[in-house]
Amino acid sequence: MNTHRTEATPIGVYLLVENRLVRESFMRLFRKRAGLAVVGQSQSCAAAIEELADKACDVLLLSSVEMLGMIAVNGRANAARNPRAIYRDPMTMDDYFAARMITTPFGLFDCDVPCDASIAVVVSDASVTADLPKPAVRVDAVGTQILERVSWDQGTLTHEPQVIGQSAHLWSRTTLGPEDVDLALVYDGFTFNAISWLEALGFCGFGEAEGWLDGGKRIALDGELPVNTHGGQLSEGRTHGFGFIYEAVAQLRHEAGERQVADAATAVVSTGGGTPSGVLLLRRDGA
Repeated sequence: MNTHRTEATPIGVYLLVENRLVRESFMRLFRKRAGLAVVGQSQSCAAAIEELADKACDVLLLSSVEMLGMIAVNGRANAARNPRAIYRDPMTMDDYFAARMITTPFGLFDCDVPCDASIAVVVSDASVTADLPKPAVRVDAVGTQILERVSWDQGTLTHEPQVIGQSAHLWSRTTLGPEDVDLALVYDGFTFNAISWLEALGFCGFGEAEGWLDGGKRIALDGELPVNTHGGQLSEGRTHGFGFIYEAVAQLRHEAGERQVADAATAVVSTGGGTPSGVLLLRRDGA
């Protein structure tokens, strides 16, 4: 067991400090008096989006690292049913906590998997759907609105930047809502990206994800809202978001095999977060 990461380790509280000396003083104070894991962002390494940075010290809402583990373990369970996934071996929460530390509070399994891959997405006019060999998947709504600074500049106080505006934009352009979504394919370059998207999209409130996840049961393949049914970038491999689109199409065409969500008709697909990002609402033709 990695002694630096336990189920009880809090992720932290938000803080924004520009001055390096002041920031370092805050770091020492937090670690000494509260035992908090300090998390920030860096321009030099994407893995340190949630780690200490040169210009800012952004710290996340109080929560346990186990919340992040629920995302990683769920993705691995789904990847076991995906023959294209890179990581398919079973992973328990104990395995998650035993992984080597990358940057507090993230361990190896909080980070997505670099890989080589190619995915083609064909977008066409809706009028051609009658001539397609397979069921069409329609774009019901798109959310791209930018309301916040990008994470490379200054972060936010309650979430990963670049998720709120995009999510609100999406729901303003459709008659559907979070309750109508059959599965969610949310960007997981790091486990916390997925948490922020779930909260921003309205599946639960900000800071409420840990309880909402219900130990991972709610986002499991047979749960109320299956999440990252292909394993996500954490287990299938990093394809800069295109893997989520591929999986959404497979699910909505009912071609996902062992990992198929029963009667899937609507999927939400997000990409990015921190940097400019976007989110799609896709529907099976006729749904």
